[in-house]
Amino acid sequence: MGKLKTSRVKKSNIQRTKLKKQGKLKYTRNKKTIVKPQQPVKHEEEEEEEVESDHGEDFLNMVEPDDLDFLKKAVVEGNYSMFKGAQFKKEKKSLKQKKEDEADIEEEYERNIDESTINKKERLLLPIKSKGTIIKRAVIEEVKDEDEMERSLKKSNDENDDDDDEGLGDESKEDDIKIEKMERDLSKPVSIAEMMAWREQLMAQYKFKIGVLSSGLLEDPQHKIMNIARLLELYDEWHPELQVTLRKLVLVSLAEVLKDIIPSYQIKHQENPDVRQTKELQNYEKSLLKGYRGYLQRLEKVASRLYHKKGDTRVWTKADISLGELSIKCLCELVMEHPYFNYSTNIIRVIIPYLDNKLSSVREQVSKAVRHVFINDKRGEITLEIVRRINHLVKSRKHSVRPDVILVLSSLKIQEVNLEQIKEAEVKKKKLEEKKSRVINLSKRERKIMSDSDLKVKEQLNCVLTVFKILSGQGETLTIDPNKFYAHLYRNIYNIDAGVRGANSQLLIECLEHVILGRRRKLSVARLLAFVKRMSVGSLQNEHHTVLALLNIVKHALQNNKALDILLDLDTSVGQGVYLYELDDPEYCNSENTALYEMTLLKKHYHPTVRLLAQHIISGVPATGIGSLPSDVAKLSCKEIYNEYDPSQVAFKPAVPIPRTNRNISVIKSSTIRNKELSILCDKVMNTSFEADFSDILQKKKRLKRE
Repeated sequence: MGKLKTSRVKKSNIQRTKLKKQGKLKYTRNKKTIVKPQQPVKHEEEEEEEVESDHGEDFLNMVEPDDLDFLKKAVVEGNYSMFKGAQFKKEKKSLKQKKEDEADIEEEYERNIDESTINKKERLLLPIKSKGTIIKRAVIEEVKDEDEMERSLKKSNDENDDDDDEGLGDESKEDDIKIEKMERDLSKPVSIAEMMAWREQLMAQYKFKIGVLSSGLLEDPQHKIMNIARLLELYDEWHPELQVTLRKLVLVSLAEVLKDIIPSYQIKHQENPDVRQTKELQNYEKSLLKGYRGYLQRLEKVASRLYHKKGDTRVWTKADISLGELSIKCLCELVMEHPYFNYSTNIIRVIIPYLDNKLSSVREQVSKAVRHVFINDKRGEITLEIVRRINHLVKSRKHSVRPDVILVLSSLKIQEVNLEQIKEAEVKKKKLEEKKSRVINLSKRERKIMSDSDLKVKEQLNCVLTVFKILSGQGETLTIDPNKFYAHLYRNIYNIDAGVRGANSQLLIECLEHVILGRRRKLSVARLLAFVKRMSVGSLQNEHHTVLALLNIVKHALQNNKALDILLDLDTSVGQGVYLYELDDPEYCNSENTALYEMTLLKKHYHPTVRLLAQHIISGVPATGIGSLPSDVAKLSCKEIYNEYDPSQVAFKPAVPIPRTNRNISVIKSSTIRNKELSILCDKVMNTSFEADFSDILQKKKRLKRE
């Protein structure tokens, strides 16, 4: 291989560094630039030919004499206002037009750029190796911008929203019933019968529309909440012949519908909800509040007819007064049904002054509502508001009010409040808080008692129950490890059966309910799985009322924690190890590797409710549908189901059915023995008489007793 040539630049650099090290490098200074004067360029003068023009003369001949005089006068006086016309601004416009044309050319140039390089990405492929050369390969791929992706997603979401709106529009069209109004010829006389018939026909149409809107609102309140606004529109319509009746129908219908669809809680909105379902719910609640507020405003306006202010000279008819009484009744029913909903304090402020109304029917309705609230109010907030409004009413009337205003206060629960007992309870509470150290020492003593091997099952369960009651409530702040007590309770589940030890079954149920349901958030999943498995095993050896209570605890545990559904799966290859049923520590028995096989045996139990509850657990504790429990069984707690199905009162629930009598039982007819020798022998044996003497046997028995 030949020697490579060094480049000229490299050689000069090597020589330059060598001279620099020796100090022989000469630096060239900047030379002064000499400016040489240039000789003027001689331009050849071109002779321009003078061209004579006749245009001026021609122009003068074309101008009329009057215009020519005007131009001369303007030049003499120096008036140039005529040059401000539009025809003298053509050059400026042309300049702007030139700029616009240049901008258009630039935009056109930018648009005509090769779009093949935009939104495209070059992806390299594996190269191909040929004889002495390597061929590189690449593929150009189109890449979508993020803006385009967002636009496409937004477009699809808008289409879905449009579909939903179309569906809602169809539903609204179903409820949109038009009222056919017949025009009457007023030039001809109309009889009373025709007027009544026309009124009844129009009233029937309005009744039908109100019924359709109200039933639709009850069926699907969330999607048909706008029916409230439509009903209020019917209320606001002006019909002199139907005014009172139509308004009464709308007020009563809305009151009954709102009593059913209004929630029992107070609606409070959060700003900027992220979840779509939350947004839909908030929109529904806002529409409900808006319609409810409009309804209450109309009720308040109508009810004001019963309250005459000073200077009010209006005279109300009996129909108007009856409409006012109806509005007071609707307000009272709403506050009785939903005292904690929004605007309840506003309703109280409206109805309290009518306790002093001159109409006895109005006073009775308001006093009935106030008494109902006093008796059933558990929070005390609405009761306090009513008492404040009554106090304000009495002071504003200078104590000259009707007896109904004061008699209402007799329904208050003041006689049930004992201030001395409250003070004593507070003192006891302070003493108990001061003696926390004694509680801790008590738990240590109970641990010693539990470690005693001679302790009976009842005593162990009582100790466990006492400890967990201490650790609940204010005792949660105590730093005590309850793992040993969990182990004791877990071990004692097998010590309860249908025999003599069944007397402690109620105590066991109380402990399990307190631990598994009351402390479920403090139990690990492994411990919960172990308890559920052992309870299902223990249910095979107990009476049916104990079995029902145990299965009820299992049902609630499965409903509260979805992680326990692993026990309903027969695939045991999920966890680690093998289920150790004999181990007394629930944390380490590997209960996730087993299943509730005992439910298949309980499906064949002699008690029908046990069979029903076992099938319910196997089906995955559904709330409705196949495998769900009937309402009378599902609503029972563990203690209630234990006491209700307890057979100690010699009563079986459900009652044991009487066995059926089958009338078609075949009667056994006498038959003869075919074998003659056997029949002769049987007759001979039957006819022979036997004599037996048992005196020797009795004497031997007496001797044995004496010995």
